[in-house]
Amino acid sequence: INNIRQFMIVDNVLDLMETLLQLNHIAPTAPDTLGSYPFQDSDPFVLQECPHLYFIGNQPEFKTKLIKAHNDQICRLISIPSFKETSTAIFINTKTLNV
Repeated sequence: INNIRQFMIVDNVLDLMETLLQLNHIAPTAPDTLGSYPFQDSDPFVLQECPHLYFIGNQPEFKTKLIKAHNDQICRLISIPSFKETSTAIFINTKTLNV
């Protein structure tokens, strides 16, 4: 997310996360601008299934929302701030997706 934000203006990180889920790709800038091994035959960052929980750390602030993703699956998006800077910990009930 932070790498993508270097190339575009993003007002809401959750909207960007939702877009990445719709595209089924969590690292579209790899390996060009994001350090990763270049895979030739497959891309390990392509999602085969939509996750129930999608979180990104070291963000400016805590934000969350529930979205209806592929095949009407519910997914909880969470932007987690830096613990070092905010002393904030996030607890998630993985059965109910409540935060």
